[in-house]
Amino acid sequence: MRLGGAGMAGLTISVTIPMLPSALQYNRAAGRHWGSTSGLRAKVRYDARMAALDARNRAEMEKPFDCATVQATFYFNKKRRIDPDSLNTWLKHSFDGLQGVLIVNDRNLTPLPAIVKIDRDSRIVLEVVQQ
Repeated sequence: MRLGGAGMAGLTISVTIPMLPSALQYNRAAGRHWGSTSGLRAKVRYDARMAALDARNRAEMEKPFDCATVQATFYFNKKRRIDPDSLNTWLKHSFDGLQGVLIVNDRNLTPLPAIVKIDRDSRIVLEVVQQ
């Protein structure tokens, strides 16, 4: 958790979630029956919700943000060709998990372009900034 600094609108909450299953990537999920990935989607929502609850408790937030932006940083454990434009769509179910915990409604969550980095530990860091 960080407090917003110069140029930021408000409180910034950092949420770290595990790397998402590749079956939920937009280009890989196309053509699949919705039921084949429903369990994965539910687990992703749950993981994001638990990580958001932990971040909210550490920040001692009283209530969810009405409006926020989110900056996702993807840490992959090896260099690969990535289409950064598709990464935010991959996070749809994670954003659903933030709803009611960090933000009132995920319709009021504005995603910024994703950042891709290489690190030994694969993960996704979501920086949610109150607007």
